[in-house]
Amino acid sequence: MAWERDKGTFKYLLCGILLLHSMCDLAARMPKIKQILLDDVGVSEQLIDLVIYLLVLLGEYRQENDKTRNDMVLLHSALVACSLKLLTVIVSPQYEEVAQVLIAYYKVDVFVDASVSAICTDVTFLQTKLSAEPTESSANASPTAEETLNHLCQQCDSSLLFLQSLCQRKLFRECVVKNK
Repeated sequence: MAWERDKGTFKYLLCGILLLHSMCDLAARMPKIKQILLDDVGVSEQLIDLVIYLLVLLGEYRQENDKTRNDMVLLHSALVACSLKLLTVIVSPQYEEVAQVLIAYYKVDVFVDASVSAICTDVTFLQTKLSAEPTESSANASPTAEETLNHLCQQCDSSLLFLQSLCQRKLFRECVVKNK
């Protein structure tokens, strides 16, 4: 099935993003790795391109029907949130600086479109999962469905807060308005 292939791909991508997070964290403590990974402008640009490319792919991902599997929904939302958060590791932990770098980046319009689209996909997943849940008390709901909703809410919240933090900068806000 296609979802099994997508699940394997999503797991592989998430492992790669988490590995990049770990390597960038390690780079802060090891000057040689920092020099190679974070101080090299070319490598930083490639990492930003990777994030943008992932967001484009994730923004184009569509559920085949309303019964998208919980693991796919969680993998998708985790990939979106982790990809966005990777920018704070690559560029700076300060959202103002991330916004400045993205505004100056030649693919900022692609980033805006892709990130909004990917986050909207996750919000749609959340709406679908919420509307599919029974209206009975949460005590009768299965723990798996409840856990899925909880994790999905957390990932959507993280992604939306990231985008909101970037939009605190007037120039970035104008860029978003221009592209939407």
